[in-house]
Amino acid sequence: MNSPTPTKESGTKPVLLRESAVHSECSKTFIIKGEDHTLGNSLRYTLMRDPAVMLCGYTIPHPMEDNMNMRIQTMPEKTADKALEDGLESLISICQDVKKEFSAALSAS
Repeated sequence: MNSPTPTKESGTKPVLLRESAVHSECSKTFIIKGEDHTLGNSLRYTLMRDPAVMLCGYTIPHPMEDNMNMRIQTMPEKTADKALEDGLESLISICQDVKKEFSAALSAS
């Protein structure tokens, strides 16, 4: 079940929060509001392709909650914050490539 599209009126704009249960720059749990399995699984897959990421997983605590918990653990050369940033940028790039290919295929037909 996808969350509603964020709008100014609804006030459900996704917010990125950081939980600091473990005091390490290489091991963090991020709480991402307003997202679900659609982003979670795609982002987890993208992050696991990074050789500096040792562990990445996500959970949706409860179907009625609007939160996704993303756990990232990295090698010492990269922080969890940087891994998340790189993973999101990579996912954006992949989506742009898919959109470009789809548009080209649509134009060709």
